[in-house]
Amino acid sequence: MNHPGLYAASGDKRALYLTTLERYIEAGSLPKLASAILHSLALRSRAGDSRASLRATAVAGVALLCGDAGS
Repeated sequence: MNHPGLYAASGDKRALYLTTLERYIEAGSLPKLASAILHSLALRSRAGDSRASLRATAVAGVALLCGDAGS
């Protein structure tokens, strides 16, 4: 008998991911996450990533930090 995988059994993969993320991110870890996003942007900028790519990463990071990851 084939059993459905975790994602298949749970339905919407994005919703599952975001729900799990919300449960594991606590207020105390948000500064570390913000620092990691800024560090990533700095490294990618120095590596020559395009302005559009950097902007997309920054927008996604702010949405994640501010709890607006669904938009």
